[in-house]
Amino acid sequence: MDNERGFALAVAIFALVVVGALVAGGFFIGLQEQRMGRNAIGNQQAFHAAEAGIEVELSDWNSITYNALANGEVSTFTRWLPDSSGWYRGRVRRMSKYIFFLETEGFSRDSASRAHLGMITRLRPLEIAIGGAVRTQGGIVVQGNATITGVNVDPQGWTGCPTAPDDSLPGIVTNDTSAVKGGSNISGDPQWVEDPTITDSSLTNFGDYSFDDLKQLASIVLPGQNFSNSIFPVAAIITQPVVDTLCATAINTNWGEPGTTVTECQGYFPVVFIDGDATINGVRGQGVLIVNGNLTIQGVFDFAGAIIVKDDLDLTGANSGSGVRLTGAVIAGNVIAGKNSFSGNASISYSFCAIDRALRAGALSKPLRERSWVNLY
Repeated sequence: MDNERGFALAVAIFALVVVGALVAGGFFIGLQEQRMGRNAIGNQQAFHAAEAGIEVELSDWNSITYNALANGEVSTFTRWLPDSSGWYRGRVRRMSKYIFFLETEGFSRDSASRAHLGMITRLRPLEIAIGGAVRTQGGIVVQGNATITGVNVDPQGWTGCPTAPDDSLPGIVTNDTSAVKGGSNISGDPQWVEDPTITDSSLTNFGDYSFDDLKQLASIVLPGQNFSNSIFPVAAIITQPVVDTLCATAINTNWGEPGTTVTECQGYFPVVFIDGDATINGVRGQGVLIVNGNLTIQGVFDFAGAIIVKDDLDLTGANSGSGVRLTGAVIAGNVIAGKNSFSGNASISYSFCAIDRALRAGALSKPLRERSWVNLY
């Protein structure tokens, strides 16, 4: 029995070691579970941030910046999610005329986890059936020195214009050529064409978009009003991050520079939606002009791009200066039975280059229908 003295102490110590090991193991497993849970939450936050980044950039597509990128050029962005559960950074790279690669890196709230996603997108310009310098229905009167020509021209001073598919289109495409007055002032190949399929619907629906849907595409939305001579390009000086002069795109009456004066705004082609009747007396702009009502232009006004008017278009150019000069194409719906009137020193000239640049510059980008999304890591 003397040899068994101290046995209970040894057993107690061994039991304490075992219990300690079990407790330590429990704490270790619990800690690992906690870390795994935290990592899983972080990974989910990062993935959500990256995925949200792609969705936000697509839904709020910055056509002014992204559509102006040259092939291979990149624009970057960094943003927090609204609920502060994570943040993302990314870039948009232009791959070709219509294709872009959008990639985002999403991070968890503490920036410990990261996810990297990519998506191939394609510009979807507004589908406009032009067919001629002017596409309309009902009455159209061309008088005085006013002219309409379907002969393709490049806007004055523009360079790098693509070759037009057709050198000349009809001056006017309408559903009733007998309602056209002033044939000597109209030119094209031929002067005019009668298209019996032209209706209110065909002049106010564009691909997947109804006329009211066009408001979603607009970078500038304004109520109907008399703009007088307030439409002209504006440049602004910035001091951060460096001193520079940029086009002042925040000004709603800045519709870009179709000429050569304000060079900072030559690449700015806004989509302007005017909700109601509008009157313009000057000075110049470019892009896509959509008017939900009647449009009256008089005095001296120069515009390059596409003009879509739901009702009537009335042009009265001043005899001095260049008058009213529209280069691109016009669609006038005449939905409320009326007539289009062009008089004075006013001209409408078909331009494939002006239409192409204006529609692409204002287009939104959408994912490719197949295999657009990729999980980079």
